[in-house]
Amino acid sequence: MIRSEAALAEHRAITSAAALGAGLPSHMWLRVHDRAWISRRLRVSLTDHCNYSCFFCHNEGQGRVRPASLASAPFEEITSIIRIAVQEGVDTLKLTGGEPLLYRSRGGGIVDFIERLSPLRAVTPHLDISLTTNGSLMPEYAIKLREAGLNRVTLSLPTLQPHTFCCLISPDVGLLGRSIAGLRAARDAELSPLKVNVPLYHSDRHRLGNLQELRQLLDTAREFDVAEVRLFTLLWHPDFPQFDAFYQFFSREMRRSLVLLLEHCDAPAPQDTVEMLAELAFSFGSRLYPKVEFGVNLDSLALGFEPMVRSRLSQGDRFQEGPYAMRLGSDGALRPTLNGLPSHELIKAVRHGADDAALGSLYHAALEELP
Repeated sequence: MIRSEAALAEHRAITSAAALGAGLPSHMWLRVHDRAWISRRLRVSLTDHCNYSCFFCHNEGQGRVRPASLASAPFEEITSIIRIAVQEGVDTLKLTGGEPLLYRSRGGGIVDFIERLSPLRAVTPHLDISLTTNGSLMPEYAIKLREAGLNRVTLSLPTLQPHTFCCLISPDVGLLGRSIAGLRAARDAELSPLKVNVPLYHSDRHRLGNLQELRQLLDTAREFDVAEVRLFTLLWHPDFPQFDAFYQFFSREMRRSLVLLLEHCDAPAPQDTVEMLAELAFSFGSRLYPKVEFGVNLDSLALGFEPMVRSRLSQGDRFQEGPYAMRLGSDGALRPTLNGLPSHELIKAVRHGADDAALGSLYHAALEELP
């Protein structure tokens, strides 16, 4: 009875969101996702190592990132878990990190890993395999990844300013130029639709942020035929002591920057559009279900928003965010939510010789833990 009431409440929320989307101006859009949609998505963190040190990084809820290393879980163990997830209905795989292009194992690197995943399309023909990356290694990998079976790629681009980059992202400013080169390489390799993630942040006290460079970021995305730029609010996590100083949730300064951006793009009614975006953000920012994405169409490019509050869930004194997808950490454990405690350590079951039926039961049990 409780489950049916929850399902009814979810249905009402989704219906309400869809009706709101139908009433938006023609240049705006809204996507509504329910619990079933989330259960079909699996984010796979291949490594917790990275060559960046982004000040806001949540590392898929695994704790602090570590410098690049060759130590990662073997192919066979991770691919066994992914195979079971696909059998359980997963049709969208997102490979993440740390930085997934740093993945190394006894069987090879990231290209070899994706080649191992391609046969899963015999089970799920429309299996979507994508990768999110900082882009710095894409010039070396883009064509090889495409040939191995990767569908598309999302690049993170938190700033174009060398000073901001050095202060908050990496002391090696040369990596910024490599990220831009990575955009070009991804486009040329036809890893499409190409998307760019831009976390929004600004601190008057630190005199640092990227709200004033949104126009340049968008123009750069257009230069490389990016299909969608997604603007994210920062996510709180235990290793992010500067969260409150930099967090922007449709603040006055953020709205002002968005109005200027939409004016630059000749979008209809910039001021009214930003106010509608803010209304959507405050209406759905705290909702578990439906998960709502919304935005503005700017000619061939979509400008999307995924606003996050400090946390949508709490377990004792532990704040959690999500859910957006089931998460398989580089430790081989499943996490239904970001910052949630790991559960159902499938990699241990694989190492102890569990068969497909046992692994399937464990994965299904993890899905049942989705809030």
